Formats: sequence, structure tokens, C-alpha cells
Amino acid sequence: MNYINLLPKVELQQRNEEKKLRLILVIGSICLFLLIFLLLLIFIFEIKANNYLEEAKIELAEKKVELFQVNQLEKRIRKMNSTFKQINKFYQNQIFTTEVFKTLTFYFEPGMSVQGFNFSPETGKGYLLGYAKNLESLERYRDKLKERAIFKKVEIEILGFLKTKDVTFRLDFEYGK
Repeated sequence: MNYINLLPKVELQQRNEEKKLRLILVIGSICLFLLIFLLLLIFIFEIKANNYLEEAKIELAEKKVELFQVNQLEKRIRKMNSTFKQINKFYQNQIFTTEVFKTLTFYFEPGMSVQGFNFSPETGKGYLLGYAKNLESLERYRDKLKERAIFKKVEIEILGFLKTKDVTFRLDFEYGK
């Protein structure tokens, strides 16, 4: 459908230019608003990204502190373990006098008794003064001790006159682990 335009050409041009100008203003305003909106979105994303980076930096710093503390704790634990190993090794190599005494008296024959005992854990040497009812029980006792590999040396010396009954003796020994 065609319209008949009765307006003069100059006015018609002005109206067309005004329409174009309004259209350009509307499109320009929309573009400007879109541009401002996009800039605001970019600004918001930048703030969020910076926030995330700051949180990550803080978390990383906390992890570094924790890692340092864990490393320090591991060093202390290793040092303590080393100390405990040394203590354990020391006690494993210790010779306890009661252990030696129990071993010596375990093999006593009936009628035997202790009159004196001396032992040096540092050297592993010692002696036992004792009494035996007869010489045969003393020999059996000596043989039992010699069978034990833990005794490196077992020597019996009879004190006083050589008798077959009521024998007082001295047992010299070396004990080793």
C-alpha cells in the first residue's frame, strides 16, 4: 500500500532525518548499555578471580606452614627414634647380674648353696663361692655350666683340703651374650 505524501520535500527530509537520528540514538543507547553491562560483568569476574587467587594464596601459605611444622615434627620423631634405638641397643647388650645369678643357681644340684657372689657386668667376669655336699655333684654342676654356650669360661677351685664330701668351692666364670 502506497501513501500519498503531501508534505513538502524539505520537511519530509527533516522527518526522515529525525527518524534516523532517533533510531541511531536508540541503537546507540542500547549499545552503550550493553557495553556498560559487559564492562560490569568483566569487572565482577575480575573481582571474583582476584578473590579466588587471594584465597588460594592464603591456603598455600597455610599449607606451607603446616608442611614446615610436619617436617619439624618428622625431624624430632627421627631424632627420638634414634635415641630410643640407642637405648634399646644399650639394654639389649646389657648383662644383668640377677640374670647371671639365676642362671648359675638354676643348675645347682640338691644340697648346694651360695656363700658369696661377685660379678662385673662391664667385663662379664665373676665368681661364685659355694658349698656342695659332695664332689660328684660339683662336677655335674660344672659340666652343666660348660654345656651352656653363654659361659665362655667355667673353672672350679676347691677351697681348703681336697675332700669328697662337704666341699667348699670357688667358681670363676666369664659370661657373655
